Amino acid sequence: LGDVYKRQVYDIAQKPALQVSQHLEIRYLARLMIQYSVKSVLVIDNNELQGFVSYTDVVSSLFHRAADER
Repeated sequence: LGDVYKRQVYDIAQKPALQVSQHLEIRYLARLMIQYSVKSVLVIDNNELQGFVSYTDVVSSLFHRAADER
């Protein structure tokens, strides 16, 4: 893997990379990930990479949200 800070987004992102705003609701993100069959997306704000969200992150968030509603 090497030094993670020296890696380029292009090297580790799926191509084409799906990018979303950090303000997108998790349910819409889940729909996009299913629609485009991707396991992770880039989170971009003001043209700067804020991070990645994985399929596992989305499922975990939705699970916790459903549990909180009970």
